[in-house]
Amino acid sequence: MTVKNHIPPDESEFVSVIIPTRNRRELLRRTIKSLINQSYPETCFEIIVVDNSSTDGTGEMVQSLQEEATHILRYYRKENEGPGSSRNFGISKARGTIVAFTDSDCVADRSWLKNGVAKMADGVGIVQGKTLPDPDQPQRTLQQTMNIVSENSYYQTCNIFYRKEGLESAGGFSPEFCGLNFFGKPRWGGEDTDLAWRVKKQGWKSVFTDDSVVYHHVFPVRSFREFIQSVHLTIIFTLARIFKKHPEMRSTILYRRIFKSRQRALFYLFLLSLISGMFVHWGFYLFGLPYLTRLLRVSFEGRPLKAYHRGIALLCIIFFIELIESVLSLAASLVYRTVIL
Repeated sequence: MTVKNHIPPDESEFVSVIIPTRNRRELLRRTIKSLINQSYPETCFEIIVVDNSSTDGTGEMVQSLQEEATHILRYYRKENEGPGSSRNFGISKARGTIVAFTDSDCVADRSWLKNGVAKMADGVGIVQGKTLPDPDQPQRTLQQTMNIVSENSYYQTCNIFYRKEGLESAGGFSPEFCGLNFFGKPRWGGEDTDLAWRVKKQGWKSVFTDDSVVYHHVFPVRSFREFIQSVHLTIIFTLARIFKKHPEMRSTILYRRIFKSRQRALFYLFLLSLISGMFVHWGFYLFGLPYLTRLLRVSFEGRPLKAYHRGIALLCIIFFIELIESVLSLAASLVYRTVIL
């Protein structure tokens, strides 16, 4: 491991940027280069890469960048225990008074660090930045990426700054959301949201900034199985677990403290109207109109007649996603004994 040591020459706070990674060599290269290109003084921040036993030459790539860079670039390799454990490891090595997190599938805007640190006023322990899908990649109906344009209460670690004091007082990322699952794979999601709410319970304030931007890679969802397992199954069950642990989140995220959104509430009303119309009275079908109206507007509004086949396809996809998520939400509610619809 090569480490270049510097002493900050001015009053800028020293920042430790932590990036967990596994088998993302070329994406990580882009991430590191975007950090090396920051407008923040290069002697006032360090980059810490925590590698979860990559097998694609990640270590050799980072070493080559270490030899070229004038920045502090640290590299640690450890057993694969998931991103939460890796971030805790990075915190233990961090020298900064501020810890910034991003991911190895992100590219930071040149002013990311400068603008994020600028929001760290007295009493502020969390600064969440704007995250947008990579504009150079095609957007798809089914994809995995991030689009965060306001403080959303999930506090994803693809773009967030913490006072190290706040991290340490909260005990870092909880082991409850770290490590490996029953199948021997890293647990996915929830550790970032849980950490932020525990830091806020310590009395620290959180703010959002539009000026601290990262661009997230767009991953296509290639199969139905991948869509269900990776995108929805884990997320919904993780959310149920988090809402049970932090019930105060319900008022900031859920519609009427129960439903994922207003559209989801209308979807359940639609299903109820179908069942009631079939077995009680046809008049109950009318209660399904608000959802149908909304669905038709989203699928066809502004679409030319010759492209209506795409609107029909989108309508079917939206309805199918609503149905799958509703079933998974009901299952998660039963498993964790907390209602999330």
